[in-house]
Amino acid sequence: MGNRKMQWGWWFEDDEDFCWKTMRGLYEENVRKRMSMQSPVGGESPGSPSKETASPRIPRIIHQIWLGGNIPEQFLAWRNTWIDLHPEWQHILWTEEDVEELAMLNPEAYKNAPNLGAKSDLLRLEVVWRFGGLYIDIDFECLKSFDVLHDHLDFYAGLSNVGAMEISNGIFAARKKHPILKKLLMDQDKKLPAIGAAARLNWVGMPTITASGPGRFTRVFARAMREIEAKHSQSEEEGDEDYGFVAVLPIDFFFALPNSVISADLSTRKRMTEEALKPCSFAIHHWAGSWLKVQYGLPAWSSEKDEREEEL
Repeated sequence: MGNRKMQWGWWFEDDEDFCWKTMRGLYEENVRKRMSMQSPVGGESPGSPSKETASPRIPRIIHQIWLGGNIPEQFLAWRNTWIDLHPEWQHILWTEEDVEELAMLNPEAYKNAPNLGAKSDLLRLEVVWRFGGLYIDIDFECLKSFDVLHDHLDFYAGLSNVGAMEISNGIFAARKKHPILKKLLMDQDKKLPAIGAAARLNWVGMPTITASGPGRFTRVFARAMREIEAKHSQSEEEGDEDYGFVAVLPIDFFFALPNSVISADLSTRKRMTEEALKPCSFAIHHWAGSWLKVQYGLPAWSSEKDEREEEL
């Protein structure tokens, strides 16, 4: 879980037990054993794809979303790191115009979303549900190829570096029409574990984070794994409920940098990034917080050149 002190019981009451038993078990079975990967504590990177993977289990497609205004140059530079390290992959940037042509599983939810942040939360689920592939927020920088993850897994996400047990919806991947994505789009809140200590946080961004962001993502995933007793199904007879090989990857894979960096200046960010990265890091999240800036006027990443750009 990294070196940061954890606040347990954040998104649901028994998240510590779920983390150390269920998620750890999935990681050991589906990542370390299948991919010849050592514990991230040891600083090792994944092994080579096995000979059994003639084609990827998850399509080699990268989805990103930008709703509203022009993309700042720094965000385009980060986007280019994904293109450079995945030259054979398909890269799609979804905008408002693309949404009009997209056949959605739950169009009413998108239509009724209260703000652009919530719309982005729903759109990312819809496009990965329909096409499969990897969704990444625009403020992620790529450090190495994701081929090995797509060769061996059917669904993966990452633990976020927020000081609580939170599975991020800012970077996740799945095969086309994976059942977890359907649950994320369709399951009603009353079916999910009761919200823990997060319910007491009076912060302007919490309604979106809870209703459509990482809060909901974490609770839906927990319920889905409990439904199958923390074991993925590999039976073809299960049909829609065939989860395949599922994993939540440790913090250092995608989130070596903590969310506290959001208020840091550029020089501090650079120093913290250099100190945080590990050999097992596939990507780094820069915590641009652009949706908070657009929606609520809160501090967010900016450079002198881009600070007047509208961001999402």
